[in-house]
Amino acid sequence: MTIKDWLPPIFTKSSTMPVSGVTPSWWWNHGGSMADFPGASPSIDTAQENSAIAYACIERRAGDIARVPMVVVADKSDLSKPLPDSDPVVSLLNQPLTGFDGDQMMGLLATLYLLRGEAFVVGDQPLSPKALYPNMDPKDWREAVTPRGVLAGWRYEGQAFQASYVPGDVMQVRTTNAAKPYRGLSPLQSAALSYKIEVQGDTLQSATLGQGGERSIVWQYPLTSEYGEPQLQQLAEAIKGRRRGAGQPSRDVLIPKLEALDPRFTQADLDVLAHQGMAAKKISYAYKVPMFLLGDAAAPNYATAKLLVEEYWRAVILADLSKFEAAFNRFFRAAFPGKKVAVAFDRSKIASLQADMLQQANIAK
Repeated sequence: MTIKDWLPPIFTKSSTMPVSGVTPSWWWNHGGSMADFPGASPSIDTAQENSAIAYACIERRAGDIARVPMVVVADKSDLSKPLPDSDPVVSLLNQPLTGFDGDQMMGLLATLYLLRGEAFVVGDQPLSPKALYPNMDPKDWREAVTPRGVLAGWRYEGQAFQASYVPGDVMQVRTTNAAKPYRGLSPLQSAALSYKIEVQGDTLQSATLGQGGERSIVWQYPLTSEYGEPQLQQLAEAIKGRRRGAGQPSRDVLIPKLEALDPRFTQADLDVLAHQGMAAKKISYAYKVPMFLLGDAAAPNYATAKLLVEEYWRAVILADLSKFEAAFNRFFRAAFPGKKVAVAFDRSKIASLQADMLQQANIAK
């Protein structure tokens, strides 16, 4: 048995820390700085799990999108005459899938749209579908584009099944991505560095608490160590014999060429913590969600907050609703050829904008 067989958490060869599969916590507890963690940045796909601020931004904005009532009409200019529940489009939006209602579908689509920058829906059949499938991971979709840059079709390559579709058979709602015009861009991608800092700051603090307020003591020995197997076995026995709280003031093991790394925070660690607060703000900027809407204690006064909320709905949520409307309408017009149908969100039901709409109506009179 060697030291590395029984002490992998605290004993490592210098310059040989593996990169593949290493977690930030493992790296930090082995003497590395969070600022120069060699592993990949935390995945945007799991931002809701890794970042409280990203989760709050997505949950707030997706919830605001999903809770605006949707109506299906024959003429979008007159929302007072919705189509009956027996209409096939209304029926699909009310119950797109067995065990999955319309509110759940909108919540999922809005969440994927904000997390991945895009969301997809297909029907169980191209024409007059009887069911909709909104739970298809955007990362499993592949676009086919002609040499002239025209979208020719889509390919879904999920684990459960694979299928090809013509563009009209697929509903896609997406953010604008100048580099890839037919794909969306996650808002978090523009704040990727801030996201990494925020996640690593949490990891660093978690590792600190787990170690009682400081790093693990990390021992390292040179790659060209002259220790043979008997010496390593003796060293292992000596270190194993040390017990915390054994009643002796010092039972240090002194071995030539063995170095104890400094267990205190490095300056790079402190920089990560110092920038973590600003990282959270940058993530909220990327999502266009004011921090006070996420529960930030430093909220503006009532009058200012009211104006900010109204601007958030006008500039952000209304734009999101327009994208979803356009995506639904393209899809349903292709799925039900010749049918007069329009999907619209009833903006008059948005409480934050009702006073503004009333004022506009009075001016129009």
